[in-house]
Amino acid sequence: MSTADFDSMVPHRYLVRVGHNQVTVVCQTAAEAIQRAKAQLRHDFPRLWDVISSLAESKFEVQDLDQKSS
Repeated sequence: MSTADFDSMVPHRYLVRVGHNQVTVVCQTAAEAIQRAKAQLRHDFPRLWDVISSLAESKFEVQDLDQKSS
C-alpha cells in the first residue's frame, strides 16, 4: 500500500451512470462525480438540460474505478 491510498486529495476516476448513458469523470468524491457528470451530460444533450439538472442524486449510479477490489 502506498501513502496515496490514504490521501483524500488524490483524484479518482468515477464511472457515473444514469439511464442508458454513462460518463467517466476525474474528481475527489462521488458527490462531485455526480455534479461533473451532470455538467457533461448537459453539454452532450443540451435539449435535455432542464431534465438532467432536475435529476436527483439517487438516480445516478457511481462506481469508483480506482478502488481496489478485495
